[in-house]
Amino acid sequence: MKVNAGRYKGTPIKVSSDTAVRPTTGKIREWIFQILEPYIPGSRFLDLFAGTGIMGIEAISRGSKFAVFVDNATCVLIRKNLRNVNQVANTKIINEEVVHFLRRRHSTKFSFHIINADPPYNYDRFSQLLKAISHTRLLLDGGFFVLEHGQHSRINIPDTFISVLREKTFGETQVTIFKKGEL
Repeated sequence: MKVNAGRYKGTPIKVSSDTAVRPTTGKIREWIFQILEPYIPGSRFLDLFAGTGIMGIEAISRGSKFAVFVDNATCVLIRKNLRNVNQVANTKIINEEVVHFLRRRHSTKFSFHIINADPPYNYDRFSQLLKAISHTRLLLDGGFFVLEHGQHSRINIPDTFISVLREKTFGETQVTIFKKGEL
């Protein structure tokens, strides 16, 4: 696996031997970043269920100014990949379960322009995840929330703040891009 575009284009990213860690494919990353490209430069990017860290690294490669990676199992791998692209500054790695992180961050000083979440396909807490994001100030008004999930996952979208901007299916993977505020 390699970074698709930007200043780190072509840089190899280490992957986990654990089959539960399922990195976002290059094709899916390209689709997501084509949509979000105008909003990446200077943005703050939050990568939830970060796995290899490829989504946050791709965002930094394309001009994001700061990225936070949250995962409770792959922090060592993320750190190796950040060192591989010489990008330890302007990043933070948090070793914590995502919903716990979101609950604790309800009054955080950091807000993000883009939040990416790529939970395991058997994840059964989508409602809690979406509710936690909708009840915090982590996502700025006009910001984007990208959710990668299994094609048959049941997702109840809270109508409190986000609208579906785009959706696309890639085999068994579905990607939904939400926008906070009006479309």
